[in-house]
Amino acid sequence: MLLVNGDALVVVEVKSALKVKDIRKLLRDLEVFLDFFPEYRGYRRFGAVAGLAIDESAGCYAYRQVDHGA
Repeated sequence: MLLVNGDALVVVEVKSALKVKDIRKLLRDLEVFLDFFPEYRGYRRFGAVAGLAIDESAGCYAYRQVDHGA
């Protein structure tokens, strides 16, 4: 899912059962995002995850990937 508002965009990975591998994939996808969507160059990019069931390890892993100083 891609959400755009002003100069910000959020790429959301949605799974029925969210696992660490899904978060790793989203992080890789964010690295190459502009290769596929160059029209969003200059936008602030954010990643988000959602899941009906979230493995505890996935929740902890996702939290550790956040830039808490932002």
